[in-house]
Amino acid sequence: MRSVSSKFSAIMNYSFIRFSVVGTLNTLIDFFILNLLVIFGYTGTLFVFGQSFLIANILAFLIAMLHSFIWNRLWVFPGSRQKPSRQIIVFVVITVISCLVVNQVVFNVFYYNLLDTNNVLLSLNLAKLLASTVSVVINFFGYKYMAFVR
Repeated sequence: MRSVSSKFSAIMNYSFIRFSVVGTLNTLIDFFILNLLVIFGYTGTLFVFGQSFLIANILAFLIAMLHSFIWNRLWVFPGSRQKPSRQIIVFVVITVISCLVVNQVVFNVFYYNLLDTNNVLLSLNLAKLLASTVSVVINFFGYKYMAFVR
């Protein structure tokens, strides 16, 4: 009989692998939409509560998160016993927190050219990659232990 800790490790690895697959697809969707919008000149900003946000990044992030909710609910964490309405609310709260963090990192790195590149798209994508790394941690633990609790 396997110990509790080995069962926990197996479940964590299994759900994290699936989460990683969904997350990779989310990232591709996110980056594709962001780049498409910026290439077509959509670089407007939104100023909320003293913070500036790149609107194209918000749109890309939210579309990717809709994809994320569907696949995380159905495939990554399918055994969740919570009502879908509660899952959506908790998922949205976690996603909004993650979105605020991601957008602030992208805005600061991109608009202040903190990576000191002469290529706008390279700078934007490196900023997004950095921010996405932070988002993975927030989202996995938030979704697993709050949104899709078994």
